[in-house]
Amino acid sequence: MQNDKINLLQSPSEYISNMKSTHYDFIDALRGYAIFAVIVVHVAGALPPTTGPAMRYFEQGARGVQLFYVVSALTLLMSWHSRRDGVLPFFIRRIFRIVPMFWLAIPVYLLFTGLGPGYFSPAVFSISSIIRSVIFTDALYPSNGTIVPGGWTVDTEMIFYALFPILVLLISSHRKAIIAYLVSIFIVCKLQPAFLEILFKAFPNLPPSQIAVWAMFSLPVQLPVFLSGFAVFFLLQDQNIFPTANRKLILLLLSFSACLLLALPFLPEIVPIYIA
Repeated sequence: MQNDKINLLQSPSEYISNMKSTHYDFIDALRGYAIFAVIVVHVAGALPPTTGPAMRYFEQGARGVQLFYVVSALTLLMSWHSRRDGVLPFFIRRIFRIVPMFWLAIPVYLLFTGLGPGYFSPAVFSISSIIRSVIFTDALYPSNGTIVPGGWTVDTEMIFYALFPILVLLISSHRKAIIAYLVSIFIVCKLQPAFLEILFKAFPNLPPSQIAVWAMFSLPVQLPVFLSGFAVFFLLQDQNIFPTANRKLILLLLSFSACLLLALPFLPEIVPIYIA
């Protein structure tokens, strides 16, 4: 597949519609930033414990996962609207993109780490946990680890794939995308405490801290991140959203957003920081 540069003379709608069989460097760049951020947080975790501004920023490398989710939603929408070949081909492509390598990783990690506990997880794995990994349902159960390190991100992504065709039907414009994004943030902020209380009662034998971490990683809590990718897609597609006369205002807003992102690790958490 040939590498195409972005044509700045194209309108966003032409840019989206012409993406079939095209590989965009900026998508690879965003994925690269996400991978780099995750590497940073894991390297920082391996260093001697320390505090200070630098470590606060290193910890935010975990947000690379959320950046990947945004890019995932954006690219899925680009593919969906350009191919227009229906739900079944969509699922077939997703399965062959994720499943073979993930299934291969399960026996490889079991071969090297056994049934645990080990470096990557304090959990002792069982037949049921292996089955959950195979069918991508670890994200539906508050386990204390996954066989494949970071496997929770793949599970959450796979559940999002299952919901994607429904979301595409419900969210068909930038207005609907922005409303869905804002409503999802409101729901997460308002209902997450009640959600946690239900989980604490449903799993009384599990440590509350383990349940809280799992809940944060679950799709209901991460859904606003995916929906932000929907908003980005439709804002790109609608060429009338950002008229030339408003470019200075847009630049000002982007500058403000950059300053806010730099300050986020030190501000009170009004909304979950991974959403911001």
